[in-house]
Amino acid sequence: MNPARNLLSAIEDLEISHPAYQELLALLRQRVELAKENHTARIEWIVGPSRVGKSMLINALKRENAPTRVDGKLRVPLVVAEVPESVSPKHLPGCVLRGLGMPVPRGSLGDARSRMLDQLERAETKVILFEEASHIVDVGTKVQSRSAGDFFKTLADKNISLILFGVPRLRLLRQNEQLRLRSSTPREFNPYDCSVEAERTAFLACVNAYAKAFEKAGWKIDLAQDVLFNNCYLHTGGLVGVLSAFMRELAEQRLGDQPRTLSFQDCLAAARRVEPAGDPRWQAFQTDGIKKPHLHRAYAQVLEDNLMPAPKGTAIAQETA
Repeated sequence: MNPARNLLSAIEDLEISHPAYQELLALLRQRVELAKENHTARIEWIVGPSRVGKSMLINALKRENAPTRVDGKLRVPLVVAEVPESVSPKHLPGCVLRGLGMPVPRGSLGDARSRMLDQLERAETKVILFEEASHIVDVGTKVQSRSAGDFFKTLADKNISLILFGVPRLRLLRQNEQLRLRSSTPREFNPYDCSVEAERTAFLACVNAYAKAFEKAGWKIDLAQDVLFNNCYLHTGGLVGVLSAFMRELAEQRLGDQPRTLSFQDCLAAARRVEPAGDPRWQAFQTDGIKKPHLHRAYAQVLEDNLMPAPKGTAIAQETA
């Protein structure tokens, strides 16, 4: 493999266990272990904007709880069910069956639900992760929130713990009081706010981890640390997933190239190929004169795009009040 492909592989394989991710992963690992020990089922609700790192959490839990065979019988302790767009009532048991690797019956909704419950029991499933659960409340969905709540309650009644992942508009639990009282309070997985020193430090550590990977492979990014941080934050609004996409693009553009120092212009070329999450009025790697208000505005843009209020007591909250 040539040096550029080695670099791209190193960047793609780099999973940064940053503080917000570590905290939520520890909580969810505990929930999964308790469920596998047959403790009372719980419902967790993880909300955050796209590209914040929810899929990384799901993938980690899936890897750690892979299916096994015991005496020839398949055991699936944890199922990942991806909720499709424009979801219909039959899609809900269908996505669980697909997560189990089972076909969806062509009959009625009742047939699909019965088969789902039967297969979950056979597989001794203890936890179901619902990815993109927000699709249930999207405009145009054919599933009423109350009906969706009843579906999840049916699973909880079988002592199966549920973890719902989605963007902040996920409000299913408010439509079903029995389901709501069984659930934990929503856990927010937010972008890093650069106006909070600890969060700024955490995001800087992510930027530095990628920069070190580039330097180790022979492509040192020739920008001062504060310049690289400011531009990365301006582009991402604090979303680690967007930072990862930018770094992958920067590595991919090295294909066919030999190791060399990377410039401000190289970073600009990569940023232009990755959709920014920050305020579109201020583009990253266009100038080195980035000020704190520009960074605050990038973070505020992510919150606004996801209908999220600014955390109380932060500089962003004061500026947007």
